[in-house]
Amino acid sequence: DLLFHAEETISQICDCAGGQMRPRFRYVEDSAKGDTGPHAGSAGFLASLVTYGNSTKRMKDILTDEADYEFAKENLDEKLMKDFGYA
Repeated sequence: DLLFHAEETISQICDCAGGQMRPRFRYVEDSAKGDTGPHAGSAGFLASLVTYGNSTKRMKDILTDEADYEFAKENLDEKLMKDFGYA
């Protein structure tokens, strides 16, 4: 939701929390996770749009670790995942 509907999502969060949006919404083009530490090399805004906006690329290399896959299968609510468009 933050990638494809950022302004609308942030606006709703601000309203819910009693805050106010700044007059001009601005996208951050670089990786929001920074250049160092465990997230070094993370994709920026445009690269993320290309990856997650393409249904054939979206799930590539997700949960390739068998333990992660089993954990997700056992602990994630299937209906909730479908309701939010993750399944």
